[in-house]
Amino acid sequence: MYDLSTPLQPTAAVDTLQPGDLIKLHLWIPDEDSHISVNLAEVQWVKPNCIKVDLLTVDPPDRTRLNQFTASQNTLSRADNATSQVLIWF
Repeated sequence: MYDLSTPLQPTAAVDTLQPGDLIKLHLWIPDEDSHISVNLAEVQWVKPNCIKVDLLTVDPPDRTRLNQFTASQNTLSRADNATSQVLIWF
């Protein structure tokens, strides 16, 4: 499992990731003071400056906040549609 919150440059840490790797990460949502903790995610693919992960374990309150955020960003998404994948740009 990789911890991408280390003080290394983000791109240096991401360069070591491969599909199937398990990671733990924190997501910061604009205009919020606290992060969303993803206790376990699986890397689907890695591209320069972007990775796609499947969210495997997220505490229910954080899952709710993430779903609310994604619904507010995409007016076509349904509020009851749970977020299970995330693209991370850096």
